Amino acid sequence: MKSKVLLLAMTVMLGACYHVTVETGLAPSNQVVSTLWAHGFVYGLVPPSTVDAASKCKNGVARVETQQSFLNWFVMILTYGLYTPVQIDVTCAEGAKKTSLNTVIPKDQTEGAVVDAVNRAVALSIATGEAVFIEMP
Repeated sequence: MKSKVLLLAMTVMLGACYHVTVETGLAPSNQVVSTLWAHGFVYGLVPPSTVDAASKCKNGVARVETQQSFLNWFVMILTYGLYTPVQIDVTCAEGAKKTSLNTVIPKDQTEGAVVDAVNRAVALSIATGEAVFIEMP
């Protein structure tokens, strides 16, 4: 009886799948960059290489999901943890949030005028709670 309970407890503990989701706050699009077998080693102490999503996600990243699927976990067990693959899914963003709060600083402005414009933009951002973009041609 004790061995059956121990076997059940080990099955429950070892059967858990690793899963982490990071949300950036941007609206997600339908475009997903997936790496089903990102190669990690030694129980994850040597992490997988970086996923190059910047070239595919022109509007930024909305969500990054890292998980160890059942097959990833099974391969890790077969290799005694020396090879630790994970699945990484990067969801691209729809687009940057549009705002009408822009400040343009002309080229011929003095340093003091530029500092003043930046201070006004900061104050406007604090007052509205939105980003204020400063354009300097």
